[in-house]
Amino acid sequence: MKYIWYNIISFFRYRKMIFFLVAFSVVCSCIMIHFSYGLFQNYQLKKQYDLADKREISLTLLDNFEEVPDKGLNQDQFYLRASETLDAYVTVELWKKFAAEFGNSFVEKLRYIETTAVVDELPFRLVFSVKDGEIVKSSDFEKEVEDNAMLESGRYFTEEEYRDGERVAVCWDYMHWNIMSSPVSNRMAVGEDTLRIQGKNYKIIGYGIIDDDRPTIPFASLDRDTPFTGKIIFRFKDPIRQEQYDALAEKTEKVLGDLAVIEPVELPEEDAIYLYNTIIMITVFIALVSAINFAILYRYILASRKHTLMIYRICGMSFFRVVLMYLGECAVIAVPAYLIGVVFFENIILKRVSGYYEYMNGSYGFFVYLVLFGVYFLVSLMILAGMIVYALRTDADLRVKGGFQ
Repeated sequence: MKYIWYNIISFFRYRKMIFFLVAFSVVCSCIMIHFSYGLFQNYQLKKQYDLADKREISLTLLDNFEEVPDKGLNQDQFYLRASETLDAYVTVELWKKFAAEFGNSFVEKLRYIETTAVVDELPFRLVFSVKDGEIVKSSDFEKEVEDNAMLESGRYFTEEEYRDGERVAVCWDYMHWNIMSSPVSNRMAVGEDTLRIQGKNYKIIGYGIIDDDRPTIPFASLDRDTPFTGKIIFRFKDPIRQEQYDALAEKTEKVLGDLAVIEPVELPEEDAIYLYNTIIMITVFIALVSAINFAILYRYILASRKHTLMIYRICGMSFFRVVLMYLGECAVIAVPAYLIGVVFFENIILKRVSGYYEYMNGSYGFFVYLVLFGVYFLVSLMILAGMIVYALRTDADLRVKGGFQ
C-alpha cells in the first residue's frame, strides 16, 4: 500500500496536468452516467403518469345534509337542511386555514378547486384557486368561461373583486334570470340587478348559461361559518404525481381531520427504479469510453516510470503485485473523483435541470448510486487491468530478471 501512495504523490507532484486530466475524466464520466440515468427514469415515469392520466384528487366531506324538496323550487332542485346529529362542518373559516397550508409549488400546477357551499340552504358551486396561501379567482376557470362562450352579457370577476370578497355575482341560466321567472331567482332577487344572499345585497355583473341555476359569487364574500357539503375536487393541469397526492393527504389530515377523507387514486410507483438493460448498456458504454481515456493517459505515466518499475522488478516484486499496485493507484484516484462527481451532480447540475425534467429529482437513491458506481468501477477496472498487463508484457525494457514470475 505504501508504494501506491508513493506513486500517487509522485504522480501529483511531477505530472499535475495529467493527474487532473485523469481525475476530470472520471468526474465527467460520473456526471454523464447519472444524467443519462435521470433522463431514462424521467422518461419512464412520465410515460407511466401520462398513461394513468389522473388529473384530479377528491376529498369527501363527512357531512349529512338532508335534501328537502320544495314546491317553490324547480322540479330537480332541493333545499339542504343540516342534520342535528352532526355539529361540525368544513366552513369558510376552516377552508381559509386549509388554503394557507398550500405553497405555490403545489398550487401552480392546479387548474382550479371546485366545491359546494351551503348558502341559504341551497348548494352553491364555487370554483377558485389558491395563491400565496389565500383563496383567489381561478384564471383557468375564467378562460373556460370565455372559451366556451358561457357568458351572454356582462363580465366575470376581477382579481380584486374575488380576493377582497366584493359582493358581486354572475348569474347563470340567462333566460330565467332575465325575465325573473326562475324560482331561485325570485327567491333571491330584490331588483333587476341585485340579489339578496345571506342577508347581504350582491350586484349582478354578468349573465351566462350553464346547467346549474345558481349564481357564482366570490368565496371571500361568504359568512365565515358557511358550511360546505359533498366533495372538494382539486383539478390539475397535468397528470398528478404521488408527491402531490401525499402532500394533499397530509394537509387534509392536519387541518380538516375527521371532517374529510381523501379518495384513493391509483398512481405509478414513483420510487420504482428503472434499471433496465438500456440504462445498464449506456452506463457500460460511458464507463468503457472513460476507461479508455483513463488508460491512454495512464499509459503515459507508466512509460515515464520505466526506471522505477525496473528497480521494483529487480528487487523481487512479482508481475502480479506490479499489476495490483497500479490498479490500486487507479482505484485510489478514481473513487474520490467519482464521489466528487456525484456531489457536483447532486448539488449543482440536478438542481438546475430538475425544472426541465420534473421526474428526475427524485430518481436517485443509495441503491441507484451504488449500482451505477459498481458498473462503472468494474468496467473501468477490467479495461485498466488489460491495458496495464499489455503495457508491461510488451515493453522489452521491463523483461528483467529477478522477481519475474
